[in-house]
Amino acid sequence: MNNNIKGCFYFIKTINGNLIGEFINNKIDKHIVESANLAESENNKNFQGIYTTIWLQGKVAHKAKLVITEKENTYLLEWFEMNIKGDKMFEGIAKIENGILKGQYND
Repeated sequence: MNNNIKGCFYFIKTINGNLIGEFINNKIDKHIVESANLAESENNKNFQGIYTTIWLQGKVAHKAKLVITEKENTYLLEWFEMNIKGDKMFEGIAKIENGILKGQYND
């Protein structure tokens, strides 16, 4: 991880446990949609779980494994490459506000 990208995001949880949201960072000039399908979760009521997430930047699709864990009302988000090595791409922290997971991230 390089700490070159710094941004913010939000996610809304759907009734089926998936996530829909947007993000922006210091390398782009507009908000980008990100969606995540729930792969594993012990508790479908909160945001914790393992997701497969995808977003488009221009005409390029990006895919990652998103792991969300909770500790003391704060959520840790980690995005990993979908390859054998599974290198970490981004990490972030977030809180729930009015049912929306809002936070910041960096690479």
